[in-house]
Amino acid sequence: MISLGVDTFEHDPISFFKLTSDDFKRYGASIARLKLPTLFVMEGGYAVAEIGLNTVNVLEGYEGR
Repeated sequence: MISLGVDTFEHDPISFFKLTSDDFKRYGASIARLKLPTLFVMEGGYAVAEIGLNTVNVLEGYEGR
């Protein structure tokens, strides 16, 4: 089970993390390489315009796109 929070995005207004949208693709691919059954549970993120993009990027990275 992955607690997927995209509040680690560089433009998130309450975060000090600096992940870019492309980092989320790499992070999804890293999870996929574990080759384990996986359930993503959406958590938070406060850069509202980018929440969808970054969530999709994790899933696309996971799916190998």
